[in-house]
Amino acid sequence: MKMSVMMKIAAALALIAAACSSTQIRQPQQERETAMLSQTQRASEEAQKTADKQRVLDWKDRGLGEDASPDWLLPAVRGNFSVFKSDWQITGDKVLKVGVARADRLNAAQTIADVQYAARLAGQLKQSVLSKAAISLQSDDQFAVVQDAATKAKVDIAGQDRLTDFWQQLETVDSQGRNTKV
Repeated sequence: MKMSVMMKIAAALALIAAACSSTQIRQPQQERETAMLSQTQRASEEAQKTADKQRVLDWKDRGLGEDASPDWLLPAVRGNFSVFKSDWQITGDKVLKVGVARADRLNAAQTIADVQYAARLAGQLKQSVLSKAAISLQSDDQFAVVQDAATKAKVDIAGQDRLTDFWQQLETVDSQGRNTKV
């Protein structure tokens, strides 16, 4: 009898221990965010150590006193154009976009950025046309015809202005000591 009671107690303790070990202890939100930030910071520091050396050799309007990276550049690349709008005195609902490219020569990089911008804009227009068409069309055959037409359509879009551009000439030295300039 004692053995059966002891077995039951042991089994109960084993179940309690198993239940406790599978329960997650929740960290407060702030602790999780701090841990994530710390992990991100460590990864960033490691990347800084192992990254190729890079320096800015030249940039647009350097002779006029422009910074190598203007204050509006990083926020604009991230989609926040408030600093740019303030610096360039832009009012209203003007939609702004950034084009980014790399090439051996400045004119090649600018051309690539222009083409990528046009392709992105065309893709957005095509998606708009196709999503509206998909709602109203009855069959897959009709949708295929509209999709083909939207893909092949040539569109000239008015109101697309280049407000400014900015460029940097970068020199990168890799781990084998090879220099690359873009």
